[in-house]
Amino acid sequence: MTFARRSSRIGSVKYECRLLSKSDETVRVGTESKKHHYVPQSILRRFSIGGRARHVFVFDKASGHQRRESIVKTGMENHFNTVVVGGARENFEHLFDRVDSAFAGVHSRLLEHRNTKQIGAADWLNLTDGVAAQLLRTKLYRTTLIAVGENLARAFAKCGPVEPPVERIDEQTARASARDAVLEREKIRVSIASKRLLLIEPEVGGEFWVSDNPVVQHNTLAYGDLGLNARGIEIYFPVARDLVLGFFCPTIAARVSKARALGDRLDEPLKSQCADLDEAFVTGRPTQLSAKGASAFLNELQVRYASRFIYSAQNDFSLVTTILIADPSVRNVQSLIEGGMLGEASSCRSSMPSGLYLVVLGHEDNYMLPIDEIDAGHTWGFDVLVHDGRTVEAMIKDQPWDQVRVYQDGRERRAMRRIRGEAVREAARWRVKIRQDLEILAAQ
Repeated sequence: MTFARRSSRIGSVKYECRLLSKSDETVRVGTESKKHHYVPQSILRRFSIGGRARHVFVFDKASGHQRRESIVKTGMENHFNTVVVGGARENFEHLFDRVDSAFAGVHSRLLEHRNTKQIGAADWLNLTDGVAAQLLRTKLYRTTLIAVGENLARAFAKCGPVEPPVERIDEQTARASARDAVLEREKIRVSIASKRLLLIEPEVGGEFWVSDNPVVQHNTLAYGDLGLNARGIEIYFPVARDLVLGFFCPTIAARVSKARALGDRLDEPLKSQCADLDEAFVTGRPTQLSAKGASAFLNELQVRYASRFIYSAQNDFSLVTTILIADPSVRNVQSLIEGGMLGEASSCRSSMPSGLYLVVLGHEDNYMLPIDEIDAGHTWGFDVLVHDGRTVEAMIKDQPWDQVRVYQDGRERRAMRRIRGEAVREAARWRVKIRQDLEILAAQ
């Protein structure tokens, strides 16, 4: 079984406050709440019509219809966070009370000050915890669990009389899994906290949308994956019609800084864009991402990764219609993961150029260079012959390498983890010797 995420298109701090533990958030018994929001009302109010915090415009991807709706009745389902386990009915809506309240406080301060430097360690903890909880509370998170289980079951059914490794997941099991994930979200929070935060504002005349699955991911690297810990990952969370939180892989900030240091050796508009992004990372002030602005790009991500609903302060959803005409599959998004069948070749990355390429995920940066020849006749690795000496020298210094991949015409042909490399000059080319790091393997 091969899997690939759907595609489209601060260091550690010692905190005085603590997250809720599973023992803190035991299930409450009593009067059961009914209206359960999968997008907090504190977020939806920031996208309200006229800023009055009462109504939003809603676009339904499934039907193609749009309407005006009360925020109280938006981004919610009755008893969405109620689960029946072993005949017992359990309401876990209260698990979000404290995290929503803490997130709302940081949210308000960011909107007021418009600078990431204005939030301290406790605020950073509450902010990243709120993002982690939001990732786990949506309908798409649950339907993804169900879809992956169904995909596994179908795959093993085609293999003959083989017992699948997991049972199929029904709605109640998915709800219970979502509840448990919320209680055990610390690893997800830490992954988000390892990123660099940017505040993003729209261009003049632009506005952001939010959806029923507001925390979305993007990767601009041709070989980049989607995943909280993927190299080059960008995570976006619209928190107001004029503000998006962007959590960026640290390698992006490092690349931007290096590029800016090149000065006049960079051509416009790349020179100005790198300067703007570097200033935003360093000073904490907002950015518009590019000269063209960010609203169309970020709104498209909301459309593509929404289960069904888009929310806006304006009743203009023409971009949604354009996207749905170009890609009708976006109307019905049931899973964030696409599964391939057993024995199938790896999926082709349309963003990768044709030909043979080496990709190295180093200790601090990432590298891609064309391969002239490959020699696979080695027990613990392989050799490649390349021309790009400057890139070779940089990646040799950037060890140990986390991963090495070889792509041929966009398809991954080889992948190795925990490896080391050395380079030898051979006339006009470089021989890069890629070997498994046996010391690391022995220590595992």
